[in-house]
Amino acid sequence: MSSSKILVLSLPRSGSSFITQVIADSGYQPSLFAKPEAKFSAHEFNKHGYYEDVPFTLLNDQLLKLYFGMEYSFLYPPSHQDFQKIHKSAITNLPEDFHYDVDEKTVFIPKNFTENVEDFTGTDWDVWGITRMVNGGKWQNCYIKNQMATKNDILTRKEDYKRRIEQTDYDLVLKDPRLALTLPLYNLENVKIVWIKRKPQDTLASMRRHYGPRMFTDELMPNTPYVSNHFNHKVQPMSFEEYLDRYEKAIEYSLSKYPHCIVYFDDLAAQKNLQELEEFIGKPIQYKTA
Repeated sequence: MSSSKILVLSLPRSGSSFITQVIADSGYQPSLFAKPEAKFSAHEFNKHGYYEDVPFTLLNDQLLKLYFGMEYSFLYPPSHQDFQKIHKSAITNLPEDFHYDVDEKTVFIPKNFTENVEDFTGTDWDVWGITRMVNGGKWQNCYIKNQMATKNDILTRKEDYKRRIEQTDYDLVLKDPRLALTLPLYNLENVKIVWIKRKPQDTLASMRRHYGPRMFTDELMPNTPYVSNHFNHKVQPMSFEEYLDRYEKAIEYSLSKYPHCIVYFDDLAAQKNLQELEEFIGKPIQYKTA
């Protein structure tokens, strides 16, 4: 019997971990790697875990930078025009000298950050994770450690993931909010998409709790022309409305290419209107919301 490959697309903080858990509990493997340490563990914000492969999220981070530009991330997505231009043309002019890793040359670390965390982030704790990015922190040189720092490394890993996804002989479900922006770069075959949608105001509230209350405001960091940004790149303000529009248009682009099912977070949480999802994944859904 052939296996089924499901990719979960969504904005961040929209319930993608929850639906991936539900699909996994129904009989899908939520990882390309058997090692449990390859997945993000449970956290205050996702008590049952994130259901993400760490290497896969790192690869998608790098694909955004390599194809679109160094300032972009899943918290600062490219414009729809740039997105269409990239995905409709063969890329032959990617920068040969591309090299990106987390270090003090590439990550913007405000002076006196530790002593003035609240002035910068709007919270009384390091919601940005700066302490993980400074010299000696756990994220320093993370892309080199995972062989994803250069153009050739990134393209090699992309093809490796494409092969793994297409050739696995078990039912697979993968999620990563970055995938909404990078999926067309993989040119995958024989995959299906679940798009989980959440009320925009609920997504915004959850993102601000998770990434800081100044997300999607025009409040600048003290003594800088830049807004608060979880990955501390030097970026200008982007409204949540613009962010939402960019993300949804990127997802709609992929929906036009693959079989898909749209699930609403509130329905999933209340266990309502899930017959279409059951038929789509080919397995009965049984789970507890607690």
